[in-house]
Amino acid sequence: MNLAKKMSSLLIYVYFLLFLLNSIVPPFAEIYSEYALGIESILMVIIFALNIKVVLRDKIVKWASLILLAFVLFSIVLTGGGIGGFLNMVRFLAGIMIFSSISLGKKGKRRLGLLCLIIWVFNLALAPTAWSLYEARKELYNPNMVGTMIFYTSALLIFFIKRIGVKLLVFVVSIIAIMLTQCRSALGAELLYFAALYLPFLKSLFKHLRMYLPYAFAMFGTFFPKLYLNMYANNVSLDLTYSEKGLFTGRQVIWQLMLDSLNSDKVNYILGVGTKNVVENGKIISGYHNWYFGIIYVYGIPVFLLYFFVFIYSLRKIKSYEVFCIVLGIMLLGIFETTVLSGLVQTYVFMCFLLGGEKQRRSLESDSDIDLRGIEK
Repeated sequence: MNLAKKMSSLLIYVYFLLFLLNSIVPPFAEIYSEYALGIESILMVIIFALNIKVVLRDKIVKWASLILLAFVLFSIVLTGGGIGGFLNMVRFLAGIMIFSSISLGKKGKRRLGLLCLIIWVFNLALAPTAWSLYEARKELYNPNMVGTMIFYTSALLIFFIKRIGVKLLVFVVSIIAIMLTQCRSALGAELLYFAALYLPFLKSLFKHLRMYLPYAFAMFGTFFPKLYLNMYANNVSLDLTYSEKGLFTGRQVIWQLMLDSLNSDKVNYILGVGTKNVVENGKIISGYHNWYFGIIYVYGIPVFLLYFFVFIYSLRKIKSYEVFCIVLGIMLLGIFETTVLSGLVQTYVFMCFLLGGEKQRRSLESDSDIDLRGIEK
């Protein structure tokens, strides 16, 4: 194994180790969160450079990403946004190109499976007390975050597991745990994932429409905040009996403030408003709670179009139908949560690209490229 491969493999495992510690060790997460974006961006750039010939094979993704970064930089400079908005995009784009071009081999995949199992068990343990911990203002235990982490890790575990009985057990336990957190978006993603895998009609439909589904999810996710605000304005509600929460839990306030900011100057739709917090009466409201609208709000429509073109175009490298369904679950969650704008969730997306399968990838476990033909699982 040459030096570049050894270094790449080592740095990738360092990245995943930091991710694991950030996910299950609260004292570490409190400190690391301040430096995570910078550290992870540096790691991605170095890994990218070590594998540059491989990751830049796709000319369409290469040039679209360069144009996208130029637009992001232009937007940030003109809106006075922070460097974090640029680094976040660098980490995301570099990660997609890296993890859709390399393989860690069978041992690496088993290690990722163990990582997902540890995080899954940790969040299962948190689920029954997630609300009481949150009410005590321990923000690291946000019930929605616990619920979404259970979805991400359970979906990947189901991919790793071969026995249908064990898959069903993981699914049932995850559903119960997610319901305890009352995270309805995670529950919807879990149910969608399972239905897409095991309902013959839906599985056949999704495979037939596979090319178009990501675009449909992105389009619906973009317009959903406006639909939600109209429902709120017209007192339209739904009785979600399993949850104590009503349909309107504060997102209507956040999305209305974001929409007002965009509407305050039409140029904001082109440049975004920058990496600024959503503020109401001088009080910071954290999170955009919509991946799609969040991109438009921060960077503007041109970046939004390029961003999702690169992301959805890159999905063709995911050959496994099962992994593709995990991505659909992440896109569904993106309608209600910030998701992929977060470093933690970006890592789950990178795992999907790494595990999804592609005909030729650079193996970091041997001296030659290996054949990784995606299996329709």
